[in-house]
Amino acid sequence: MNIPRNYFGNALGYGQARYTPDELATLSIPVLAQKCRPEPEGVSTEALFNYLALVEKYRQSKSIWKLFLKPAGETLHGGLVFNNCIHLPVYTVDFGSGPPSWHDICGVAFRMLMMFSTPELDGGVDLHFTGRPHELTALGQALKAA
Repeated sequence: MNIPRNYFGNALGYGQARYTPDELATLSIPVLAQKCRPEPEGVSTEALFNYLALVEKYRQSKSIWKLFLKPAGETLHGGLVFNNCIHLPVYTVDFGSGPPSWHDICGVAFRMLMMFSTPELDGGVDLHFTGRPHELTALGQALKAA
């Protein structure tokens, strides 16, 4: 399957960015993006091992769901969970039957926006958004107007 013998999987980290309504209304997209970049010390080998140790602690106590519930619960009154998965190789992984033609996420009961590359790997972006019906309508209208 052309998977290296020493390959053990992918790991994702966790970061959190908070913006005020005024910041969202007045700051440019590049400035908002820069504000959500993690500090360099948060993207280190030590930080990764600390995060993995925390996940393992919750896993052993059979309470890993708590790690996901806190940020998801915070979106109930506003905000969303955002995952930038552009660099995950979801359309190039081949486990023996060829790469996938489509990738999707499981449905969630909270606001979440995930970004993936398009299946064609043409530099395009697929947005996977979960929200309330009126939020989905508003997003669709905003995208059409852009």
